[in-house]
Amino acid sequence: MAPLLYSIIRFLKPLAVLEVGAGFTTPFLLQALHDNEKEMSHFTTDRAGRCQVKAFGTTLDWCVEEALKKPWGGMALLNMSSPSQSL
Repeated sequence: MAPLLYSIIRFLKPLAVLEVGAGFTTPFLLQALHDNEKEMSHFTTDRAGRCQVKAFGTTLDWCVEEALKKPWGGMALLNMSSPSQSL
């Protein structure tokens, strides 16, 4: 059960976890929270809303561009009008 909790905490990345009681799972939860904090310390958002990651001695933009955030609105990816057409 403890490795599963570790994986869930690593995936969801909560800032805090409430555990009732203390036992076998406590070190796993604490390690997951510590690993998340260490991982997320590389990512920043400035006041202008730009997202950046500190890597390789420099700062890189990492946010998804606004144009890519818009829904596709049901746009067809494949043209199925002619079976002879190939991708």
